[in-house]
Amino acid sequence: MKFTSNTLVRASLNHVACDLESDAVLLDFDSGTYFGLNPIANRVWQLAQQPVVVADILATLVGEYEVEADRCERDLLALLDELSAHNLILVTGSE
Repeated sequence: MKFTSNTLVRASLNHVACDLESDAVLLDFDSGTYFGLNPIANRVWQLAQQPVVVADILATLVGEYEVEADRCERDLLALLDELSAHNLILVTGSE
């Protein structure tokens, strides 16, 4: 999946999540697989609980963490690719 700043994403509804301090663990019901999220990935997961455009996730992360926008964007797109590959997020359109 090719994500752009206008891609609208949302967390999949076919899972259960458990917060562990700032980390999280997800269980995908379809595959029975557990996924661990570090604090930043967990923040992305929290933001994706409602449909949100990638640009808004990026802006939130850059505002909350000390990171350069270019690096944050690369890391965010890689994370979204991984979450999408495991059907943990849904692409719901573009704005």
